[in-house]
Amino acid sequence: MSRSLEKLEGFECSHGTNSLTDYESSEYSRDELIECIHREWFERQSTSVEGFLRSNVRDNAKCYSGNVHRYQVARHAALFDQAPHIPVANVVRHPVTWLDSRTALFRFLMEFVPHIGQQLHYTIVSNFDDLWPFSKEFGVSLTDPEVMAFVASVGALYELEKDARLMHRYPTFAMEDVCGDSGSFSRLVSVISKGDRLPSEDELAAIFGSGRLHQHRSAPDQTEGETFRAWPSWKQRLSACMFVKTGLPELYHSLGYDWSFLDAVPDYAQAPALVRPMAPFGPYWISTDD
Repeated sequence: MSRSLEKLEGFECSHGTNSLTDYESSEYSRDELIECIHREWFERQSTSVEGFLRSNVRDNAKCYSGNVHRYQVARHAALFDQAPHIPVANVVRHPVTWLDSRTALFRFLMEFVPHIGQQLHYTIVSNFDDLWPFSKEFGVSLTDPEVMAFVASVGALYELEKDARLMHRYPTFAMEDVCGDSGSFSRLVSVISKGDRLPSEDELAAIFGSGRLHQHRSAPDQTEGETFRAWPSWKQRLSACMFVKTGLPELYHSLGYDWSFLDAVPDYAQAPALVRPMAPFGPYWISTDD
């Protein structure tokens, strides 16, 4: 999406939660990169939105400078309130494909940042009493990196719930619509430019000429239901009960997302939440029950 916005005349758009865009840059050692990631996480909590955007400007000739993915509406609402002159568009994603993406991110970070693996292990330990019988029922190991990453990802659904409860404060778009429909993309451009800009036909042709945006998913043509049904039964069960616990099907109802695939999971609506909310702390999480 950020690359597509940069194809518009007068636009520049960074991507990512940190200003570093290439974590594998040879200019940095492994330890230096880890330090940068941590430092920028803490700076993000206090640096003003305008301060960050101005520091990220690469071309002063551009009329519009923005970012995709750095901010969350719930976690950073106070920063947005301090800059009402800066337009904010809330772009959300179906929680099924969001979980796939989040799990892949955690798997990457477990290899790249050793402390992430330790923190995901802490997530397992904090929810052990509920997860242990679950792991026995489905025959999965709680020390398996994929299991640890997925458990941490479903725990982060509580953050999506907080965001969803604030959708009424910001213009909200389904990422699937923005990436697949030029009309939705144009409406997004209008919002972030305060109505001053719409893509031209030539710009839209250049952006959508190769089909949908954001096609780096392993199976970009799969529906969310097909993705869900391709998961092993333990992922289906764990995510289904957490979807119900967070109320995301109802909160996202206005976006037209399909949830019918959940009906194939036995008794999911009565299942207890197997992962408790974890409070954000740095790039990691700590239990909120203590």
